[in-house]
Amino acid sequence: MYRARAFVFLTPKALGRRRYRRVCAEFGLEPLPSGYGALLCHDDEHREITVLTPDPGYLSAIVSSLCELHRLRQRDTDEPARIDEAKFPLSRAGWPTRQCRGM
Repeated sequence: MYRARAFVFLTPKALGRRRYRRVCAEFGLEPLPSGYGALLCHDDEHREITVLTPDPGYLSAIVSSLCELHRLRQRDTDEPARIDEAKFPLSRAGWPTRQCRGM
């Protein structure tokens, strides 16, 4: 099980075409027209791992749902969200920091 710490949209729209292609090359991903949704996570041994979905709209829906849930509960917690690994079929060691820094 992974613990999500942050998210990023690895898409041509979010990164620009050149940076998007560099991120795909860095992670060994096929550049898809719609891009990827990425969760920056820690595994059970606290190693950095990126899990990806080829459906960035799915990640957007998850993020919106979690934000709304926290607002409705009026809860602030430091406990990171747990995710289902099956929903994010791709994973890569590390986080895409070189190309996504400053986002």
